[in-house]
Amino acid sequence: MPNTQTVLGRLRRLIEEVDEVTSSLTDEELLTAIGDARDTLELRKISGMDTLAVQPDQSQANYGITPDPTLEQAEMLALQAAGELLEREFRGRVLRGELGTSWQSGVEMESTITAARLYADAIGNIRGLLETLILLKFAPSTGTRPQ
Repeated sequence: MPNTQTVLGRLRRLIEEVDEVTSSLTDEELLTAIGDARDTLELRKISGMDTLAVQPDQSQANYGITPDPTLEQAEMLALQAAGELLEREFRGRVLRGELGTSWQSGVEMESTITAARLYADAIGNIRGLLETLILLKFAPSTGTRPQ
């Protein structure tokens, strides 16, 4: 059964595949994102999310995710948190002009437009994995096949 460290490890692997800066976040920052992800998933009526509590402060007795999440809950939390963290970083980079621009200096031309597309695609892939898990979770209970 997954625990807090398992979810943190999965979240780190997901974001490291896309963004080096975001992957340097502290456990406390990642747990805050996991707490936000839990809230979002609970609002989406994902069963079991309301039973989980996330405490990012290591000085507190109930630090981490309690009780230990199921494998399915852990994966959903990591995917949701990764998507939110990467979207926030992506928006910041676009607003700062780090992505989505191109320039020419003499015969050399530089472009971050391709990098922006790849970044956005990676976020879309993470979101797609989450939505697939959610569909699979609900499909057996409704007795219908997702279209």
